[in-house]
Amino acid sequence: MKLKISVLFCMVLLFAMGAESYAQDHPKRHQGRKEARTYIKKNILPVVLPLRARLDEQLNDAEKLTIASTKATLKQLRAEARALRKQVREYRKNDKPVPEALRQQLQALRDKKQTAVQPVKAIAEARSAEITALLSEIETQKAQWKTDLQAIRERHGNKNRGEGCDNEGKDKACEEGKGKCPLMMMFSHVGFLLLEDRNDEETLPNKQANLKAEVFPNPSSTANRISFELTESSMVSIDLLSKQGLVLKNVLNETRTVGKHTVSVDLNSLSDDVYYFRIKTSKGVETKRFIVEK
Repeated sequence: MKLKISVLFCMVLLFAMGAESYAQDHPKRHQGRKEARTYIKKNILPVVLPLRARLDEQLNDAEKLTIASTKATLKQLRAEARALRKQVREYRKNDKPVPEALRQQLQALRDKKQTAVQPVKAIAEARSAEITALLSEIETQKAQWKTDLQAIRERHGNKNRGEGCDNEGKDKACEEGKGKCPLMMMFSHVGFLLLEDRNDEETLPNKQANLKAEVFPNPSSTANRISFELTESSMVSIDLLSKQGLVLKNVLNETRTVGKHTVSVDLNSLSDDVYYFRIKTSKGVETKRFIVEK
């Protein structure tokens, strides 16, 4: 009897020690991830995003549409995966087995992700020379970024997790969009094509602009024009959106002076459907709806 009590006491003590260790270690890992994200936003994205914009200038409209559509699909899959992982955490938190059906749902999402990126992999292969040339410009910086991020992980007690993709297997995983090595995934050809500034929407002006924007002809066929009027000089960005709000391409991104302006837009790559132009200026945002009928 005493032996059973002793064993039970030891088990409880070990569990308590493990829980205390996790409670102490988990906040450190969280802080480490937060610091790493801040580092990437401050030091890496300002260098890499302009390179990605330069690649965009070389892509055709069909490739841009494929990439934009894939980004939207992956965004939806990430949201679904987060919801499922939250359920998994609840089961483990309550010391309950994770249902097999839930595991199968997560695996199904992983399979969908791999299927979704296949068209982008084809573009990555076709544009391999262009992507390689752009990424070669930052080879030295990449080594420094990796060293700095590794130092952040070690400082927060996370030495053996997410150390990047140093071996062949992990490199292949990154190339296929698997695993958790965001820095190396960013510099894989597929990852580079799918790169986007997720903080961009947070910086957009929320005020409705009065730009007197008009789209003509509407309905449109193979091309149309969008006109707008500025009361002061401003940086103007015009995005072509799907009816789901997905950015299909940017048709203007430059400073315009006071007065009325007109921009011609090629619509040959678009199918019959409803679309929008989103015009962003220092004064705010205006959206205009139009229809494509061929």
